[in-house]
Amino acid sequence: QLDFASMPKLPLAGRHILLVDDILDTGLTLSKVSEKLNQLKPLSLRTCVLLDKQIKRVEGGLSKADWCGFEIKPHYVVGYGLDAEEYYRNHSNISIVEEL
Repeated sequence: QLDFASMPKLPLAGRHILLVDDILDTGLTLSKVSEKLNQLKPLSLRTCVLLDKQIKRVEGGLSKADWCGFEIKPHYVVGYGLDAEEYYRNHSNISIVEEL
């Protein structure tokens, strides 16, 4: 379940939107946010992710971002804003977690 705490205050109708996320995993987050933003009638909506985890997406999930920084194998990764149970978020690099 994805809950929207608030919507953008700036009117988005007729504007170009770039939706940016850290990682494309199941694809559900980007799919749901895209659906919600498309209701605001943007001129265009494109997606960009830092990491695209190469896994089979769940039904209803976004299958591919318009732009991606890096494609990664299906590992759990942390660092550079990505966390594991609130740990490792502040690491200056992205690392694979072997065990939690």
